[in-house]
Amino acid sequence: MNDLPYFIAIGAWGDTLSYYAVICSKMKTMGITKANILHYGFDPKIKDFLEYQDNIEKAINVIPTSVEAYEKIIQIASFGVNKWVEIIFGIPAEKVILVIDFNVMVNEKIVRHFDYKIPSNEISVPPNSILFNPYSFQSCTYKEHCSFTNAILAFLVEETDHPVVLVGLEKTFNIIYGWWDFPMQVDHPQVINLVGKTKSMMEVLSLSQDCVGIISTSGCLAAWSIITNTPAIILMNSRLTNPSSSIGLEYWKAWHEHEPNQCVYFDQTIDDFKNVFENCPMDLIG
Repeated sequence: MNDLPYFIAIGAWGDTLSYYAVICSKMKTMGITKANILHYGFDPKIKDFLEYQDNIEKAINVIPTSVEAYEKIIQIASFGVNKWVEIIFGIPAEKVILVIDFNVMVNEKIVRHFDYKIPSNEISVPPNSILFNPYSFQSCTYKEHCSFTNAILAFLVEETDHPVVLVGLEKTFNIIYGWWDFPMQVDHPQVINLVGKTKSMMEVLSLSQDCVGIISTSGCLAAWSIITNTPAIILMNSRLTNPSSSIGLEYWKAWHEHEPNQCVYFDQTIDDFKNVFENCPMDLIG
């Protein structure tokens, strides 16, 4: 291993994008041009995205041994205790820089932007396409998603000329609730159904760059649209619509509520979505 400093990122794609934004800001402040990242999470392909970035020399992924172990590390890391890094990664704790403090990020400043690279994808989409990502089961259930995603898809194919690039996983492992099947069955000539057909989330991120806009549930693409300044309508799940007293949820709600995103909330309706869609300044009108 090299002598460069180590930063830590924990979680799924959206979490990692948030960590990486702060890491880039921290590196700039410290005058660091190259570093390593230790990633603790269930998707080993996040490592590929991190290593594709110019300022990352090496990314190391460790998959949690259990959901309980993962949740415990999240709790420990939120207090800035980094001895666990030495145990899991074998890297001396004093060489690792922790960067996330939800309280500071919510109350002072959320860092959202960084220079990024994304490889081109092998899938071509028609001009004027919209990327539609209705579900993300990484941290919430089906019932906690927008209840009118089918009505949104019907609206797009019946009342606009946009090709719709539908993405998602056929099966998703939720760290709390187990396995979920993608709940939509779609067969329409205006819909390019890529559910279960993309190699990784990195390919979806790349696909979004070939579309005129994104319609997505809360999660990775709701962050990516801000990072890349891609027009987006975000279907906020129930947890982010009403984050209660959770600092982490307040952080993500504030993260998503930023230009160019426009949000439609869990307790709103398909008519509210149509109003946002039809009156937004984005190039989403067919």
